[in-house]
Amino acid sequence: MYIKIKLKEKPAKGVTNISIIDFSIDVADLKTATQNTYLNLGTQYAPIRADNFISQGNISKLPFISPNTTITISLEPSNKKETKYNPHLVCCTLKNIGKEFNNAGIEILSNQWNLIFNKDPKHLIPAPNGILYLAPNAKEKCVITTKKEVPDSYLSYSILFSLVFEERSYYFVLDPIIRVNSTAGSGNG
Repeated sequence: MYIKIKLKEKPAKGVTNISIIDFSIDVADLKTATQNTYLNLGTQYAPIRADNFISQGNISKLPFISPNTTITISLEPSNKKETKYNPHLVCCTLKNIGKEFNNAGIEILSNQWNLIFNKDPKHLIPAPNGILYLAPNAKEKCVITTKKEVPDSYLSYSILFSLVFEERSYYFVLDPIIRVNSTAGSGNG
């Protein structure tokens, strides 16, 4: 099983660039851990951190998201056998963790997400604590697009998903960090 993050970058001039990041999930180890350890309750309130059960090629690099990029997150079975675990993408969340943003004060909280993303209110809920919740669409994918011009931002995002082991639903969370930057493709800013 894997979490697939598809980035579809549409520069003002030029060819659309599509890149895919796959976070491979070791389902066998997750099942063993849920059956034999007390990692956490495995509920929506107290999900099990899945970071130790995920592998990805260059995970140490801070991912960079350009302006005017559509981000699509989905949970995909690696093979037909894994569908028996009833994989389900529950939601994705975004939190602005940048020092510049957080040191600026409360007055910009209400508008923070409008500066970074084009929001579809049908699938997005900004919470009073500043976290943005993204519900999956009908195709079980969380989708959001960065604006054409964005302020430099450091975002923490979480992916909450569930799997069924031994007739019980367990909830898991993955918590990487990304950088959104208006300096196209450089990662510097």
